[in-house]
Amino acid sequence: MALMNLGVKALLDWISNLTLPHRAIKNIEELQNGELLFDVVYQMKKEQPPSITSPRERFKAIAEFVEKVCRFSATESCSLSWDNINNGINLTLEIAKVLLLLVYHDMMSGERCTLKTLDCEVEGEIANLTVFYVMENEGRVYLSSSLDAFLARQYLPVTPEVFARTTSTSTSSLSTTSTLSDEDSPVFHRTKKIAFVDVHTVASSSSSKSPLQDIMNTPKFQLRKIQREMIRERDYRDGLEKDLVGKISLLAQRESHINQLQYRLDKMKGEQTANELSTREQIHDLEMKNDSLQLRLDELLKENKEGKSSCLLMERKVTEVEEENGALSSQMRTLHAQLSMCRAEVVRLTGSQASLQEEWRAKEDYFNAELSQAASQKELLTEQIQILQGKISCLEEEIRAATKQDVGENMGPVIEIPVD
Repeated sequence: MALMNLGVKALLDWISNLTLPHRAIKNIEELQNGELLFDVVYQMKKEQPPSITSPRERFKAIAEFVEKVCRFSATESCSLSWDNINNGINLTLEIAKVLLLLVYHDMMSGERCTLKTLDCEVEGEIANLTVFYVMENEGRVYLSSSLDAFLARQYLPVTPEVFARTTSTSTSSLSTTSTLSDEDSPVFHRTKKIAFVDVHTVASSSSSKSPLQDIMNTPKFQLRKIQREMIRERDYRDGLEKDLVGKISLLAQRESHINQLQYRLDKMKGEQTANELSTREQIHDLEMKNDSLQLRLDELLKENKEGKSSCLLMERKVTEVEEENGALSSQMRTLHAQLSMCRAEVVRLTGSQASLQEEWRAKEDYFNAELSQAASQKELLTEQIQILQGKISCLEEEIRAATKQDVGENMGPVIEIPVD
């Protein structure tokens, strides 16, 4: 007994077929680290996958691919929780949804780079999943709300013979329906497979051995492909229109810039004209100044010529002065010799003067002593002279008195006054 949902088993067989080297993936938990899904995404992108070791970062890149490239719209379908995947919650449901979206994107891309070597029964189950549970609206892909209920029936006790019979029945005749009776499944009915010919007539009358190819040839999927092509064309047209609007805006900016440049150019031309007039006036002024300077230069040249004549005359005078300087130098040497002699004489006279000064000081001291003695005698004589003058004055008065007596009276004999 193989306990496995047929749809989940088909999706696991599909991703097992993509692993290098090929190895059978038996349960969803093996995809929990996101490594294989990450490789499948880059295989579809036809790029070399980068080295990312974090499972959360891998699923972030996978989510970006599913939402942008696969055009999955979670708002119109059953939810797809990346947090549950990162946290290991409901892995079978969530990762099976991711696998189904990746398979459907590869089917509708036209290249079918991951669907070329699948077994017929695997293709039949994948075709059943895409017909019943994958839908499109305006180019956006969404999943049927009944997908969770279908994937929740993931552990069905079926025998290999029943699995082989159901898958072969779904692929051998697309015009019949295949069901699992209550005897085959004691838990519930197997979901009724679509009668492709009944609801969606195959475009070609011939039947191929690929259920996916038969599904892709139905008008429904052909219409989806045409709608996708129209959406791509519309996106391409929108992109071209955006580019056109951007280029028109850029052109308008450039025109505005050109107008600004033209305005600046006209302004610069006006300024240049004004500058040229100013420059002409300045040139005229400079020419007048140049003429004046030329006249001044002529005068200076004339003065320079006269200066040269004066310089020659001065040179001759300098020569004469040098000759006179030579004669004076000879005289100076003579004078130096005489000066030396005079200095020697001065030294000799200085010595004589010193001895004379000593002699003079001795004589001066002698004369000073004589002078002091004479001064003291002079003072004594002066006192005696004053005494004598006093006596003389007394005598003169007596003589005057005696004279008066001789004239008026008969004077007696003159009294003789002894003189000391």
